[in-house]
Amino acid sequence: SVMGSFDMQGKHVAITGASSGFGSHFAGVLTEAGAKVTLGARRIDKIEARVKELNDAGGQALGLVLDVTDPKSAEAFLDEAEAAQGPVDVLVNNAGVEAGAKTYAMIDDDDWDYVFDTNLKSVWRLSKMFTHRVGADKSRSGNIINIASITAFRTIKGQFPYAVSKAALIK
Repeated sequence: SVMGSFDMQGKHVAITGASSGFGSHFAGVLTEAGAKVTLGARRIDKIEARVKELNDAGGQALGLVLDVTDPKSAEAFLDEAEAAQGPVDVLVNNAGVEAGAKTYAMIDDDDWDYVFDTNLKSVWRLSKMFTHRVGADKSRSGNIINIASITAFRTIKGQFPYAVSKAALIK
């Protein structure tokens, strides 16, 4: 099987934006490969449902409330994840939003800030927090995975700030 070459036994992976879409899917792939996963998102009901599915299938999953735009929430997410499942080995920055179907001329400052605070600033913030944790423990290493989008190269009408924020993750 393809999963045989992708062994995550004993690894702890924290995933932001894990209540649906790619984040939810990543959690399934990673638990199938043997990882412990901590799922974070604002929609705790969806997180809890996904955690139940993963645990019922034999995985080891934890769900936590996470607002990636709030530094206190981000720090609490990492603290609680590590308290429950041990040091995080991999951080997956997956949270992402868009401003709605608006052209760049229709977008206002609040739309721009909402998208950039979620899709870009939170990646920097959580990565920095994670890096400090890994650096403080010389016996540990870690990996950060930032999820971008094809729209970084080929934008879709009405997704201007989303496309720019995802392109910034690549550059």
